[in-house]
Amino acid sequence: MSQNKQLKIGLLGAGTVGGGVFNTLTKDKESLSRKAASGYEISIICVKNLTKNRNIDFGEARLTDDPLEIVDNNDIDIVIELIGGMEPAKTLILKALKNKKHVVTANKALIASCGIELFEEAQKNNVFILYEASVAGAIPIIKLMSESFVASNINRIEGIINGTTNFVLSGMEERGLSLASAVSEAQDRGFAETDPSADISGSDAANKICILAYLAFGAVIDMSRIYCEGIEDIQLQDIILAKQLGYKIKHLAIASRDGDNINLRVHPALLPEEHPLAKIDNEMNAILTYGELFEKILCSGPGAGSLPTASAVIADVLEVLRLQHACLDSTNLSLLDQSIKVDFCIPISQYYLRIMAHDQAGTLALITKILASEGISIEAIIQRAEESDSEHVPIAIVTSRSSKTGIDAVCEKLSNKDGILGTVTKYRVENYEKGKT
Repeated sequence: MSQNKQLKIGLLGAGTVGGGVFNTLTKDKESLSRKAASGYEISIICVKNLTKNRNIDFGEARLTDDPLEIVDNNDIDIVIELIGGMEPAKTLILKALKNKKHVVTANKALIASCGIELFEEAQKNNVFILYEASVAGAIPIIKLMSESFVASNINRIEGIINGTTNFVLSGMEERGLSLASAVSEAQDRGFAETDPSADISGSDAANKICILAYLAFGAVIDMSRIYCEGIEDIQLQDIILAKQLGYKIKHLAIASRDGDNINLRVHPALLPEEHPLAKIDNEMNAILTYGELFEKILCSGPGAGSLPTASAVIADVLEVLRLQHACLDSTNLSLLDQSIKVDFCIPISQYYLRIMAHDQAGTLALITKILASEGISIEAIIQRAEESDSEHVPIAIVTSRSSKTGIDAVCEKLSNKDGILGTVTKYRVENYEKGKT
């Protein structure tokens, strides 16, 4: 590539994010080219349906429904992959890299599962593969982890890295919405997909924390080793009770390192109201990084919606334009440490328990006795009579620090006992500053 050459871009996918990327790159072409010190042209766009009305003026760009017209085209310098999923995305990206094309992608599932293979192929062919848009929307966390934070050993990352689930939980807390209503609102606002299952189940956040763990610890992660819970079972009642206890329920992704072992988990948790992540609401994302040299750094910004993602994609495109003649090592393969093992255990923590109990004498004594049998004490407790059913009272408890095994044993012993209605609802209480877990 000569330095004066106008690089040609092929776009795989022109959906919500792809359309935003195209419009921005086209509308702001002059200013973006100046910032990148290099010209560019979006020449081919691959779409699934050529006849669909997308309300986008593609100008002189050619539309195709054959992705090979992009990845096998000798004139294309940069491929932007925004079709998502594992296949055909993986095959197309590998083919583009083998054809010595730079790749920009937002595909967090693919990077999390097959990143090393893709990075090796990029390195072999002396091209970039950049993936800033795969994690945390407009927050440049990939760049921070791979460049700005490399001088410090990272020992823990905890964050809210799915804007959909955060928007849903905020809607439940602030406006008393049911889970289903909050999800529907997120879809109406463009903060959730038509099928939000990847967000609600936690798998989207699991993919993202996998990527961050690779950058922070140099560990290759088997996705099956990530403990993962979603928000599908969270009830408004628990959000209300948690607030009365001085906590907020957030969906967290956590990666921590202890020697040669790392622990990765995704789950709802109670955070003290004064915790920095407890203050992150609606579609915002936030990542709290703990390092030896800087103690902790909080990064926050919009994490859901087409434009934040498009912003990160475009930033990567400009990075390719700026660095196309530099020494190409965008993958940080040198970070890899094969000695690191993924520890599947869940660290000791406080827990929140909600027990639906009959409003009768002796029930609380039974609960206390069963907790004591596992060496667990009560740090806080509230009872609230239900207007709709005066016979059953929710008892909300915050326990002392316990293992997950101990808490599971308590929940099993309590479930369907005399005086107890149904099973026990439980969530971890996360307070790293206090408990260092």
